[in-house]
Amino acid sequence: MPPHYKFKRKVLAQAVTAACLSMVANTWAGTGSCSNSGINTISSSEATACGLLTGDSVAVNTAPGEITVNVGSGAITIIGTATAPIIAGTITNSGIISNTVAAGIYLQGDAQSGTILNNTGSTISGQTYGIEATSSNIIAGITNDGTISGGTDGIYFGGGGGTTTGITNNTGATISGSNNGMYFTGTSSGQAGG
Repeated sequence: MPPHYKFKRKVLAQAVTAACLSMVANTWAGTGSCSNSGINTISSSEATACGLLTGDSVAVNTAPGEITVNVGSGAITIIGTATAPIIAGTITNSGIISNTVAAGIYLQGDAQSGTILNNTGSTISGQTYGIEATSSNIIAGITNDGTISGGTDGIYFGGGGGTTTGITNNTGATISGSNNGMYFTGTSSGQAGG
């Protein structure tokens, strides 16, 4: 066998190994999106909005881990329907989640998120809302140790959306908006503490 064939086989084997390791770790570093199932980690700047499916979780590591988008519904979007509800896992932010034209995190239409954790020194922000839940529930609530902000409201629940577990804004943390820090409309419900 000519030497260059052996070299190509070695390079191919290395590429396949690297791809397999990447799939197992589900670590996205600056490309793609976090819509694959499992636990996904954003470890560097990510310009693509993330869509979470049933059982998915996403962790945004400390800076430069960040998701920043300027299109779409939200930097992280969870959308379900009455016939196909989505129950997503935990969203843990230790970096930056931001959207320059809409909500930082957006849930709509029977979508349910386990919990949203915004850690110390971290930011969730949106041009409209930092976190928006329309006809959706955040089952295990929101815990904020960092900054959640929106151009309109920091956290917005509309159309029956809410959380039964509550919203905890710990000492030193901030939830703010031009209109309200937190806003509930119609039949929306929630608890705030901290």
